[in-house]
Amino acid sequence: MNTIFHISLALLHDAADDLLQLDFEGALKYFRVTLPRKYRTEANAKALIRHAVEFKLKHKRLLKYEKEYMEMKEQERIQEDPLMKLQKVNAHYCDTILRLERENDDLAHELVNSKIELRRKLDAVEVRSFCCAFSFGQ
Repeated sequence: MNTIFHISLALLHDAADDLLQLDFEGALKYFRVTLPRKYRTEANAKALIRHAVEFKLKHKRLLKYEKEYMEMKEQERIQEDPLMKLQKVNAHYCDTILRLERENDDLAHELVNSKIELRRKLDAVEVRSFCCAFSFGQ
């Protein structure tokens, strides 16, 4: 892994001037076309490996970069956190609304069914009382 890292740094170091002049699309094309073409010859490939081996990178500098990167990521997390929290609260409220709407529909359906059942029972009682009154009258 260390070797790959050093080769990557050597590639970036050698290409730094070219890359800084390019836009994003140009940089992509550079990595895809120009850079592989540049190291096709054995002499250039050996020079790259030599440069990677000779490339000195202080451990302290890497730790400093790591610390800076972690601080940037933490700041991004802190800045994104309120948005994420609001999105979660919003999703919770949406779920609650759906649940309450379903519950409301169920209760309305139950109310209608109860009214129908009561009306049916009332009609049955009225029919019986009418029949009883009719039979008393005869």
